Order: sequence, then structure tokens, then C-alpha cells
Amino acid sequence: RRGLKADPPSFRSVCTQIALAYLWSGFICVWHFSGESWALADLDPSVTCKMNFGSPKNGFFSEVASKVINYVLFLLPFLYVTYVGYQIRRQKLIPTSGRTRSISLYFMRILVVFYCCYLPVLAVVIVQTRVENRIVIFWSVQIYSLLIQSQCMVTLYFVMKKDDIRDAIKKSIPSFEKLQEFYMRDIISDTSIDTHPEQEISISVNGNEVLA
Repeated sequence: RRGLKADPPSFRSVCTQIALAYLWSGFICVWHFSGESWALADLDPSVTCKMNFGSPKNGFFSEVASKVINYVLFLLPFLYVTYVGYQIRRQKLIPTSGRTRSISLYFMRILVVFYCCYLPVLAVVIVQTRVENRIVIFWSVQIYSLLIQSQCMVTLYFVMKKDDIRDAIKKSIPSFEKLQEFYMRDIISDTSIDTHPEQEISISVNGNEVLA
């Protein structure tokens, strides 16, 4: 409902949601690339980063079944986010001007990530499974990596529009700087070499001790 205030989720609830998200991601990764007969995909050993739909070794999932499952796994989150974004916009639940502008931009990052990063990644994955040209596969991998990494920058840009998050990040920067200084100091102390010209080194040559 528009204008309805809600309490933020508890710390335990947030940690639970984060843990479930990572567990789900790990499950999807294992389901695809475990190399077992029940895996959804098979990595082509002759081409780097070349994925083929269907279980390896003529396993449980056929190529068609694997494609259907993958399309469902990719499209369901996209359709859900699109529907929620449409309802928010249609019912004007979060106005884009005034006091709610920062909140609107904060949630807009989800749509931007899905449309500008998530869908292109899906397109790149489809290209990788359909071509054999090594040059095309190489550049598709680079584009894939760029899109995955750009999600962090897009998210950071939008969350920084929110005052409380921006202030929290600014306050945490000195802590990271102190941690970096401490880390670098340990590295320098571990790799430093104690050189003293006046120090004598004893070397034994043919049973005779020689001072260097």
C-alpha cells in the first residue's frame, strides 16, 4: 500500500536471506557443472569456457530438457522483477520525486541490473552454446565477465544515492584504510632484509674457516 511504513527486517532475517541466496547459487552451479550424469550442462574440453546443454556422458537430462530448465531458471526471476516494477510504477507506490526519490533510485538498481546485466548475460550464454568459433567464444567470455563485474558498480552507484548508505560507506572507509596500512606493514616487515656491511659471515672452505 502506498504510504504504508514498515519496519526494516531484523539482522537475523537479512543474514538468513543472504545465506539462502548463496546456497541457491551454489546449488545451481553444482547442478550445471558437476560433471555428473545428472548435471544440466557439459563443458566442452576441446574449447575453453564452451558449455553444451544436456548432461554429460548421455546422462539424465537431454539437450531439450536442459534448455527448457535453464530458460525457466533464467526467466522466472526476470519476469517476477518486471511485474513488481510495473506494479510499483503503475500504482505509484514509490514516487520518483520529493522525499522518496532516493528510495526510488535505490530500488531502481534492481531493474537496471536485470535489464542491463542479467539479460545480456543470458544472451551471451546462449551464443556460447551455439558457436564453435574460438574467437567468438573468447570475446563472449570477456563480455560475460565484464557484465558480471559491472553489476557491483551499478549497484554501488545507485545505493550511494541513499543518504544513510552513503554516510555509512564514508564512515567505513577509514577502517579499510587502517586495515590496508596494517596489512602492508606486515608484508613489508616480513619481506625486509637486514643488511649490515659490518656483519661478518663465516664460510668453511676445504676445512678452513674464511671470514667474509
